[in-house]
This record gives sequence, C-alpha cells and structure tokens, in this order.
Amino acid sequence: MGLVVLVICEAIALVVSVIAIVKILARLSDEEDRYVNAQVHRIKAEQELVVMGLEAVKLKTERDDYKQKWEKLHDMVFPSGSSEDSEDEETE
Repeated sequence: MGLVVLVICEAIALVVSVIAIVKILARLSDEEDRYVNAQVHRIKAEQELVVMGLEAVKLKTERDDYKQKWEKLHDMVFPSGSSEDSEDEETE
C-alpha cells in the first residue's frame, strides 16, 4: 500500500513539474512575441524616418531648382552688367 501511495505522489509531482514547465515556456513565448513586435515597430519607425529624409531631400532639391530659376529670371530682368554700365555712363 505504501508503494502505491509513493507512486501516486511521484506521478502527481511529475504532472505538477510538467505544468510548471509548460507555463514557463508559455511565458518565454510571450516575451519572444513582445520582443519581435518591438523590433517590428522599430523597423517601421526607421522606415518612416528614411521616407521623411527622402522627402526632405526632394523638397530641398525643388527649393534649389526654384532658387536657380529665380536667379536666372532676375539676371534676365536685371542684368548685372547693364546696371553698372548705365551708372558709369552717367558719371562720365
């Protein structure tokens, strides 16, 4: 009778150990899922930063293009040599 009780106690201890191991593995799985989700969010944020950087470069390039066009138009309307020549002619 004592041997049967001992076997039953060992079986219960084994079942409790298995349940504890399963719970630990489930927690580890949850931690891994959280870690992977955090990495995914980090990568998405980095991608957004890259896109924003590309948009900033595009806007700067457009601004530089407009600035060059403005300078060309300004030079066409107000040539630098003609204003100085007219002043020189007036002083002579």
